[in-house]
Amino acid sequence: MPDMFTRLLLSLIITGIAPLSFYRKDISNPHYDGLPVGFTAEAIAKKQKQHSVLPLLHAFAKPDENNGLDIPTERFRAAVRKAGVGPDKDIPHITKELIGKYATDLAQLGLI
Repeated sequence: MPDMFTRLLLSLIITGIAPLSFYRKDISNPHYDGLPVGFTAEAIAKKQKQHSVLPLLHAFAKPDENNGLDIPTERFRAAVRKAGVGPDKDIPHITKELIGKYATDLAQLGLI
């Protein structure tokens, strides 16, 4: 599994924690601070992929403590909208349907 989100979902599904506990029910706008891998891949221009972090991902196996965002959220959102990345031309949300798709894909791979 190439990305942290897929590994997170697999672990939650195998332990029986997901899907019911993935989002808190007591808040009106649940949010996961992550991006779907397809959106992330599309957001990196083809000519820039060779210069991106993708070839170096192994170096992030034990990431440093996060001290905040490197780019402010609104600036990132504006850049995404301007570039027209993603199906809605905006930062996507991790939806119940997307989590279901991941679960189905993991089952088809024989992982759950």
